[in-house]
Amino acid sequence: WAFIRIATNPRVFEQPLTVIEARSIVSSWLAQPSAGVVDPGDDLLAAVLAIDAASTESAHRGLTIAMHLVCVTSVSGESRLALVGGRHVGAVTLSTEEVPTLEHHTLTGRASWVLPLTSTGLALVGARRGDDDTLAACCVSLADPGVRLRPISTAGLTGLTIGHVELTGAPCEVVGAPTPIMARARLLLAAVGVGMARRAVREALSTARGTSRGAGGEQTVQGLIADAATELDAAMLLTWEAATEPLS
Repeated sequence: WAFIRIATNPRVFEQPLTVIEARSIVSSWLAQPSAGVVDPGDDLLAAVLAIDAASTESAHRGLTIAMHLVCVTSVSGESRLALVGGRHVGAVTLSTEEVPTLEHHTLTGRASWVLPLTSTGLALVGARRGDDDTLAACCVSLADPGVRLRPISTAGLTGLTIGHVELTGAPCEVVGAPTPIMARARLLLAAVGVGMARRAVREALSTARGTSRGAGGEQTVQGLIADAATELDAAMLLTWEAATEPLS
């Protein structure tokens, strides 16, 4: 993640790599016979700190890393190796507005608001079992012929693709209950929000300091920035505390 964070940072390079380009380079490293991956386990606090830092520089990058980590920690076997090795991008369905049906390890229906939406993605999708109507979390390849991507343009997050997925008999792997997976997703999304807020406070403070006259010197503006910084610290501490609690 350190390489991806630095290589895609426009503050470091005039022409930074895209997340996909940086991921391809990491994949080429891991393809070497002498290379391997050390899995430290599901360290949520470390993930929160990394995503917070990444989101401060790029909300797009922070969101992509957050959803990828949710996917990595939710699957096993070859799917997990493919995600850790960078051969696939992890994605998560963020809404139960529309839920596909799960029958005989295949999905049929529509999944709403999948983030990020890429043709090389492995997506976690909440599905309703056809036999008992309970919900299950499933992993499906977005490159499968039974999957159609419906991207939606974002207003402010340049480069981030989100959208809906239509599934027609797409093969999937059931990975467990959706509740702990979505708990992890909410926590990492909170870390993204903290990073974005940190960037907003930083830029507001920089603008205020650079204004010799007018709004920069007004106590009202200074008070608003101070309030925002205090609320940011509170949100950061709450997110850290949540990261140390068991997911349920």
